[in-house]
Amino acid sequence: MSDRYRALRQGDVMHGRSEVGVPALNFLAGGGEMGALIRSHDWVSTPLGEPEAWPQPLKTAVRLILNTGHPMYVWWGPDLLCFYNDAYRRTLGPERHPRSLGERGREVWAEIWHLIGDQVDFVMAGRGSTWDESRPVPITRFGRLEEIYWTYSYSPIDDETTPNGVGGVLVVCTETTQSALAEQRRKAEAERQRLLFEQAPGFIAILSGPEHVFEFVNQSYDRLFDRRGFVGRTVKEVFPELQGQGVHELLDAVYATGERFVAGAMPVRLRATPEAESTDRFLDFIYEPMRDEGGAVTGIFVEGYDVTERVNAQAGLHDAEERYLALFNGIEQGFCTIEVAFDNSDAPVDYRFVEVSSSFERQTGIENGAGR
Repeated sequence: MSDRYRALRQGDVMHGRSEVGVPALNFLAGGGEMGALIRSHDWVSTPLGEPEAWPQPLKTAVRLILNTGHPMYVWWGPDLLCFYNDAYRRTLGPERHPRSLGERGREVWAEIWHLIGDQVDFVMAGRGSTWDESRPVPITRFGRLEEIYWTYSYSPIDDETTPNGVGGVLVVCTETTQSALAEQRRKAEAERQRLLFEQAPGFIAILSGPEHVFEFVNQSYDRLFDRRGFVGRTVKEVFPELQGQGVHELLDAVYATGERFVAGAMPVRLRATPEAESTDRFLDFIYEPMRDEGGAVTGIFVEGYDVTERVNAQAGLHDAEERYLALFNGIEQGFCTIEVAFDNSDAPVDYRFVEVSSSFERQTGIENGAGR
């Protein structure tokens, strides 16, 4: 070990200096904790030897990573000796920091070499660089295997003195674990909601844009409206028979104003098939505007029920009541129904005329609801 490098190591360790005071070693200046560790490391016992004799591309790479706030890592030489900066140190556990500094990369990262080894070899062979976005690369840190995601690139550090022209690999990375897991949770929640919508008893559709393009329909919607191949088509394309019935105008108004529309037993004329005659249907439904993060309307959520049978049943009951009243009031003889109340001795104590026919009222003067 040279006297200058020995003095550098001893002075840095004893006095916490970040300035090296040796022009040939200025590339090691600064760098916080990792700068100090690199300056104090026994490089003479490694294949690299004294830092002042390192290849210039390595000096440049080390200088680069020590003076940036972005997590960076370097593998250098045939043994892929490891260098990293303070920002990268914060992603490591005690399993690799600080012992991995200056160690062989294949040994330090043995547990994930089956995932990254081919990429490192690709770069070292002079074949280019790599890029991965939010890739899962689980590592052991703080005593347990963690599911960790990284966005990273492996880039060649050029060195004309090597056979392939590449002396090492520069790793520029960002840990994206929190955002990746959040995205997974978002997708899982979206899938859960999709399944709930899919199985809902009422019909559901999601329309996007001012043209009201179908993005989603559930099973009830698909069955009710004749499986017309909705997704990717506009409401006007799927339901041409709605033209002139005010439905398209309602959708336009909800999209333009952002105001919800609620309909109860709204009559529409629909075709069971494109070739069939239109029939009357009655629908309860809601048009709910959907908004982006800025509050702008981006689409319409549709939910409702086909209440045709209920409306028809109510109409039939009303007709039956009308016929009954006509028959009841048409009887010439007086006719009435009486509701009688009894006490505990079964003696009548009160009564009320529930229904009286017109002739009974004329004959007696007693009206509906009369009693004593």
